[in-house]
Amino acid sequence: MQPQNVFKPTEINQQAWQQFEQSLDAQRQAGHEVTLDLQVINLPNADQRPIILAARYQVDGLPFYQAFHYHNDAVYDLSDATSEQLLAALRSTIEQRIPQPWVSARVVAEIPAADHGLLYGRFSSANQLRHEQGFEVDYQLFFILRELRERSTPAWNTIELVTSPQQPLHLTMSFADGQVEQTSF
Repeated sequence: MQPQNVFKPTEINQQAWQQFEQSLDAQRQAGHEVTLDLQVINLPNADQRPIILAARYQVDGLPFYQAFHYHNDAVYDLSDATSEQLLAALRSTIEQRIPQPWVSARVVAEIPAADHGLLYGRFSSANQLRHEQGFEVDYQLFFILRELRERSTPAWNTIELVTSPQQPLHLTMSFADGQVEQTSF
Protein backbone atom coordinates (compact mmCIF):
# COMPACT_ATOMS: atom_id res chain seq x y z
CA MET A 1 0.00 0.00 0.00
CA GLN A 2 1.35 3.43 -0.92
CA PRO A 3 1.78 5.80 2.02
CA GLN A 4 -0.87 8.47 2.20
CA ASN A 5 0.60 11.83 3.09
CA VAL A 6 -2.24 14.01 4.30
CA PHE A 7 0.27 16.42 5.83
CA LYS A 8 0.83 19.00 3.13
CA PRO A 9 4.08 20.88 2.45
CA THR A 10 4.80 23.82 4.73
CA GLU A 11 4.17 26.62 2.25
CA ILE A 12 0.74 25.19 1.41
CA ASN A 13 -0.09 25.00 5.12
CA GLN A 14 0.88 28.61 5.69
CA GLN A 15 -1.33 29.48 2.71
CA ALA A 16 -4.17 27.43 4.24
CA TRP A 17 -3.96 29.45 7.47
CA GLN A 18 -3.84 32.74 5.54
CA GLN A 19 -6.81 31.67 3.39
CA PHE A 20 -8.74 30.79 6.55
CA GLU A 21 -8.08 34.24 8.02
CA GLN A 22 -9.00 35.91 4.72
CA SER A 23 -12.24 33.95 4.48
CA LEU A 24 -13.27 35.11 7.96
CA ASP A 25 -12.37 38.71 7.05
CA ALA A 26 -14.41 38.43 3.84
CA GLN A 27 -17.39 37.15 5.85
CA ARG A 28 -17.09 40.14 8.20
CA GLN A 29 -16.80 42.60 5.32
CA ALA A 30 -19.92 41.07 3.74
CA GLY A 31 -21.84 42.00 6.88
CA HIS A 32 -21.95 38.58 8.54
CA GLU A 33 -21.50 38.25 12.27
CA VAL A 34 -18.31 36.26 12.84
CA THR A 35 -16.96 35.11 16.19
CA LEU A 36 -13.72 33.21 16.56
CA ASP A 37 -12.40 31.22 19.51
CA LEU A 38 -8.80 30.07 19.04
CA GLN A 39 -7.35 27.49 21.38
CA VAL A 40 -3.65 26.67 21.34
CA ILE A 41 -2.92 23.15 22.56
CA ASN A 42 0.63 22.54 23.77
CA LEU A 43 2.75 19.46 24.26
CA PRO A 44 2.20 18.13 27.77
CA ASN A 45 5.89 18.25 28.65
CA ALA A 46 8.40 20.82 29.85
CA ASP A 47 8.93 22.64 26.57
CA GLN A 48 5.18 23.26 26.01
CA ARG A 49 5.55 23.56 22.21
CA PRO A 50 2.23 24.21 20.45
CA ILE A 51 0.87 21.18 18.58
CA ILE A 52 -2.66 22.22 17.60
CA LEU A 53 -4.38 25.51 16.86
CA ALA A 54 -8.09 24.76 17.19
CA ALA A 55 -10.37 27.33 15.57
CA ARG A 56 -13.99 27.16 16.64
CA TYR A 57 -15.96 29.90 14.93
CA GLN A 58 -19.49 30.97 14.15
CA VAL A 59 -20.86 32.74 11.12
CA ASP A 60 -24.29 34.22 11.77
CA GLY A 61 -24.70 31.85 14.71
CA LEU A 62 -23.83 28.66 12.80
CA PRO A 63 -20.91 26.76 14.39
CA PHE A 64 -17.81 25.64 12.45
CA TYR A 65 -14.51 24.03 13.36
CA GLN A 66 -11.10 23.88 11.75
CA ALA A 67 -7.88 22.54 13.25
CA PHE A 68 -4.38 23.50 12.23
CA HIS A 69 -1.70 21.11 13.48
CA TYR A 70 1.89 22.03 14.27
CA HIS A 71 4.63 19.52 13.53
CA ASN A 72 8.30 20.36 13.05
CA ASP A 73 7.46 24.07 13.32
CA ALA A 74 4.99 23.99 10.43
CA VAL A 75 1.22 24.32 10.46
CA TYR A 76 -0.81 21.43 9.02
CA ASP A 77 -4.45 21.59 7.99
CA LEU A 78 -6.15 18.20 7.73
CA SER A 79 -9.63 19.58 7.05
CA ASP A 80 -9.30 19.18 3.25
CA ALA A 81 -8.47 15.47 3.53
CA THR A 82 -11.39 13.09 3.10
CA SER A 83 -12.15 10.59 5.84
CA GLU A 84 -11.01 7.83 3.46
CA GLN A 85 -7.66 9.62 2.97
CA LEU A 86 -7.29 10.00 6.73
CA LEU A 87 -8.01 6.29 7.29
CA ALA A 88 -5.55 5.30 4.54
CA ALA A 89 -2.93 7.62 6.09
CA LEU A 90 -3.65 6.10 9.48
CA ARG A 91 -3.11 2.57 8.17
CA SER A 92 0.11 3.43 6.31
CA THR A 93 1.43 5.34 9.35
CA ILE A 94 0.78 2.30 11.56
CA GLU A 95 2.51 0.02 9.03
CA GLN A 96 5.54 2.33 8.88
CA ARG A 97 5.90 2.44 12.67
CA ILE A 98 6.11 -1.33 13.22
CA PRO A 99 9.83 -2.22 13.34
CA GLN A 100 9.72 -5.85 12.08
CA PRO A 101 7.55 -8.36 10.19
CA TRP A 102 4.17 -8.52 11.91
CA VAL A 103 0.89 -10.43 11.75
CA SER A 104 -1.44 -8.11 13.64
CA ALA A 105 -1.46 -4.60 15.04
CA ARG A 106 -3.68 -2.68 17.41
CA VAL A 107 -3.86 1.04 18.20
CA VAL A 108 -6.01 2.34 21.04
CA ALA A 109 -6.79 6.02 21.48
CA GLU A 110 -8.72 7.56 24.33
CA ILE A 111 -9.50 11.15 23.40
CA PRO A 112 -12.22 12.34 25.78
CA ALA A 113 -11.70 15.99 24.85
CA ALA A 114 -10.30 17.86 21.85
CA ASP A 115 -7.11 18.93 23.62
CA HIS A 116 -5.77 15.75 25.25
CA GLY A 117 -5.77 11.99 25.10
CA LEU A 118 -3.93 8.70 25.46
CA LEU A 119 -2.59 6.76 22.51
CA TYR A 120 -0.68 3.48 22.32
CA GLY A 121 0.16 0.83 19.73
CA ARG A 122 0.85 -2.92 20.07
CA PHE A 123 1.74 -5.56 17.49
CA SER A 124 2.34 -9.31 17.24
CA SER A 125 5.31 -10.48 15.22
CA ALA A 126 5.36 -13.56 13.03
CA ASN A 127 7.67 -15.42 15.41
CA GLN A 128 5.91 -14.41 18.67
CA LEU A 129 2.19 -14.65 18.00
CA ARG A 130 1.19 -14.83 21.67
CA HIS A 131 3.30 -11.88 22.81
CA GLU A 132 2.40 -8.30 21.90
CA GLN A 133 5.09 -5.65 21.68
CA GLY A 134 4.71 -1.90 21.70
CA PHE A 135 5.50 0.29 18.73
CA GLU A 136 6.08 4.01 18.52
CA VAL A 137 3.01 6.16 18.15
CA ASP A 138 3.49 9.86 17.62
CA TYR A 139 1.68 13.12 17.15
CA GLN A 140 1.05 12.38 13.48
CA LEU A 141 -1.19 9.46 14.49
CA PHE A 142 -2.79 11.61 17.20
CA PHE A 143 -3.52 14.40 14.68
CA ILE A 144 -5.20 11.99 12.27
CA LEU A 145 -7.28 10.35 15.01
CA ARG A 146 -8.21 13.71 16.48
CA GLU A 147 -9.40 14.94 13.06
CA LEU A 148 -11.49 11.78 12.64
CA ARG A 149 -12.95 12.34 16.11
CA GLU A 150 -13.95 15.91 15.23
CA ARG A 151 -15.82 14.59 12.19
CA SER A 152 -17.73 12.00 14.22
CA THR A 153 -21.20 13.03 15.38
CA PRO A 154 -21.33 12.52 18.25
CA ALA A 155 -17.60 12.51 18.90
CA TRP A 156 -16.28 9.18 20.15
CA ASN A 157 -14.28 8.97 23.39
CA THR A 158 -12.28 5.82 22.59
CA ILE A 159 -11.32 4.13 19.36
CA GLU A 160 -9.55 0.81 18.82
CA LEU A 161 -8.04 -0.01 15.45
CA VAL A 162 -7.06 -3.58 14.62
CA THR A 163 -5.38 -4.64 11.40
CA SER A 164 -3.11 -7.21 9.82
CA PRO A 165 -1.20 -7.19 6.52
CA GLN A 166 -3.52 -7.40 3.51
CA GLN A 167 -6.62 -7.18 5.76
CA PRO A 168 -9.00 -4.26 6.30
CA LEU A 169 -8.64 -1.84 9.16
CA HIS A 170 -11.31 -2.62 11.80
CA LEU A 171 -12.47 0.31 13.94
CA THR A 172 -14.41 0.06 17.19
CA MET A 173 -15.60 3.43 18.51
CA SER A 174 -17.02 3.92 22.02
CA PHE A 175 -19.13 6.95 22.90
CA ALA A 176 -19.86 8.75 26.17
CA ASP A 177 -23.40 7.32 26.31
CA GLY A 178 -22.05 3.75 26.27
CA GLN A 179 -22.87 3.08 22.61
CA VAL A 180 -20.31 1.14 20.55
CA GLU A 181 -19.99 1.33 16.77
CA GLN A 182 -17.87 -0.91 14.53
CA THR A 183 -16.78 -0.48 10.93
CA SER A 184 -14.07 -1.68 8.56
CA PHE A 185 -11.99 0.13 5.99
